[in-house]
Amino acid sequence: MLTCSVAVWLLTTSPKSPEELQRDLPSAVDETGQVAEAVTENVRPSDFVFRYGGEEFTVLLPLQYAEDAVVVAERLRAVIEATPCRTAQGPIPMTVSIGVAYHEAQGTLEQTLQRADERLYIAKQTGRNRVVTGGA
Repeated sequence: MLTCSVAVWLLTTSPKSPEELQRDLPSAVDETGQVAEAVTENVRPSDFVFRYGGEEFTVLLPLQYAEDAVVVAERLRAVIEATPCRTAQGPIPMTVSIGVAYHEAQGTLEQTLQRADERLYIAKQTGRNRVVTGGA
């Protein structure tokens, strides 16, 4: 059985008009790569960081219990918050909403991802820039 935790997160930026977003999109795409680099520098070599869905990212934390995964998720939240999106017009603050779930023996990894994804949306709905785990 695979023992792991999963964190799913969604980057958000300050509200911008469609014109501003179109103008800043190339820089924002570059910044996504910079964020991914910052994240991979703050997880273990045995952890997996990958894109999940259209705008979401996931960290698979093998042999990591839920309590420890929350510590990792909070660290990632702080790193991303401290990494503004640099554009030609100036920095755009970024935040992240994160849902964390522990992989249970009787469930599938897909079910674990679903729980983490549901918690991500709870984090978004309750104010963003936060980590939500079980019991939320």
